[in-house]
Amino acid sequence: MKSLLNRTSRIYLFFAIMVLALSSPVFYLVIRSLVIEEADESLLFYKKHFFLNVLPGLDSTDIQTWNKVSRDYKIEIPSVSLANDSLFSTAIYDSLEAEVEPFRVLWTPLKIGKA
Repeated sequence: MKSLLNRTSRIYLFFAIMVLALSSPVFYLVIRSLVIEEADESLLFYKKHFFLNVLPGLDSTDIQTWNKVSRDYKIEIPSVSLANDSLFSTAIYDSLEAEVEPFRVLWTPLKIGKA
């Protein structure tokens, strides 16, 4: 009787390990894609807010001040011209946490002032 119980337990353990081994990567990829999708939606929301509320009052002389004050949003002149929005992942050093953390970044073209 004990041998039959041990054999059944080993079979259940084997199948449990197999299910865990196969489902863990799938679970990770699904959660990662959901987090990226949510971050992208948030970035596009903040872009819309910036274009409606901040950009109309922003002048080209204000860019340096804006970049000093704003921790999350930077206005930079890109090395290549942008035609559309560009969303991507990168690692950025967070000085408050003193570590490198993964970030989602949105690059979008904009015109400042009357130019």
